[in-house]
Amino acid sequence: MLMKKILIFVAMISIALTVNAQFFIGGQFGLGVQSTSSKPDGFKYASTSTDFNFTIGPRLGYCINDKWAVGGDILIGPSFKFGTQYYEENEDSKIKTTTTDFRWGIYPFVRYTFFTYKMFSLGVEGSIGVGSTHHSDKTKTKAKTETIKGPYTVNIQVFNIKPVMAFQFKEHFVLEAAINIIGFGYDIDVTPYQKEKNGGVTTVHNFGLNLKDLEQLKIGFIYKF
Repeated sequence: MLMKKILIFVAMISIALTVNAQFFIGGQFGLGVQSTSSKPDGFKYASTSTDFNFTIGPRLGYCINDKWAVGGDILIGPSFKFGTQYYEENEDSKIKTTTTDFRWGIYPFVRYTFFTYKMFSLGVEGSIGVGSTHHSDKTKTKAKTETIKGPYTVNIQVFNIKPVMAFQFKEHFVLEAAINIIGFGYDIDVTPYQKEKNGGVTTVHNFGLNLKDLEQLKIGFIYKF
């Protein structure tokens, strides 16, 4: 008799949770650009660098109700850094550098929507996850061009909290935007030992605002079934 009551209670909870619930599928696009320049005293030429980050990936999830949603992201994308350096005050000392990072990651998330006005809503999204970044450097001087591959780094996202804006312009279609650069999080970068490289295992802890996040601005869309 007790087991029957428990099963009825579980069934009632399940029905309550699935009222107005919706599965959704979508995609995301992330972009970040940053440029720097420095000119030492007495130098005619300035050293410059430009970072260009790009990500794209599918998103799957489940809207429990009007406030709560759960899901997961699979993000992949390259990061490019183009630079020009001078070690002497002449054009012949110019070194052109191209750094390429390719990153992938899997990130489950939970979202809470705290404000809704007509078709517009605001919320916060918390996520965890794991990914990896593979690194490559290319240098070009007047004399030669050299490419060095590696190392790779494993990234563990302990948590990441960011604001999310959404606009439902159709019954089933929603446009979203998340600004990671003003989000807050904690992640750990681990570079394992690689026999072809010098050095051992290195670990870097990143805590605070996501000022170095790959996708500083992330735009996406979802379709609710």
